[in-house]
Amino acid sequence: MNWSLIFSGIESIGTVSIAVLVFIEARRIRSVEWLTKSHEMWQAFNLAVIENDWTDRFIDISSPDVVVEFQKEDLCFMYMYLNVLHVEYEAAKKRLISADYATETLVDSLAPSLDIVIM
Repeated sequence: MNWSLIFSGIESIGTVSIAVLVFIEARRIRSVEWLTKSHEMWQAFNLAVIENDWTDRFIDISSPDVVVEFQKEDLCFMYMYLNVLHVEYEAAKKRLISADYATETLVDSLAPSLDIVIM
């Protein structure tokens, strides 16, 4: 029996196992980072809405029934909003966050502006 060959095989299995575990943990860390980024962006967006008293303005902008003349502040506001949705979309596309979570966010966000009723 060739012990060096057996030990070499065990070392190879151990090395591959460590590499797989590192890959899994790195993916988990990336997932948490993307989800944290998404939550931080939502918090910044919500804070901007509150601080600038944009609640009524957002309802007007996102309503298909209201004609709104866009102002510079509206564009900034909408870019903030769309950036959050984009980050969640990209994370879901890369399978770093749940596709169900990202889809729910997109549907909840876009349904009012598209005048869609979600059941």
